[in-house]
Amino acid sequence: MNLNEEISVLGLSPDMQGQVHSLLDRLIRGATESYQRDLGSKDAHIQRLTAELMRLKRLKFAQSREAFHAAGQLDLFDEALGMDQGEIEATIEAVVPETAGEDLQKRKPVRRKTLPPELPREEYRHEPESCQCGQCGKGMVQIGK
Repeated sequence: MNLNEEISVLGLSPDMQGQVHSLLDRLIRGATESYQRDLGSKDAHIQRLTAELMRLKRLKFAQSREAFHAAGQLDLFDEALGMDQGEIEATIEAVVPETAGEDLQKRKPVRRKTLPPELPREEYRHEPESCQCGQCGKGMVQIGK
């Protein structure tokens, strides 16, 4: 059934049928326009999120300019491998003196100093209003001493 047939079934006067018909047309047109606006804004939001997702994927998975090439990295150490053991030990001793390790072992842990006795001391005790448990009624036990 179409809209005109459904309105005629109600048994209204022709003037009332025309008013009901125009009112329903306006309501349907307004709902359709509202739906189209919402759909357009949601499409734009989806496009923005898709573009952001593509950008983040490029940042995460794109090929880096600083890629690791094993063959090139191994060539850097060929000169160091050619040095004999004596030269390596002499280089290490020149760079790191032996006493550096001993200084680290001799250090004592840093401890806080005690407060001077002339500073005033105040003791606060927070006693409960009742020594009975509020839920079960048993006596409370003092802890922390």
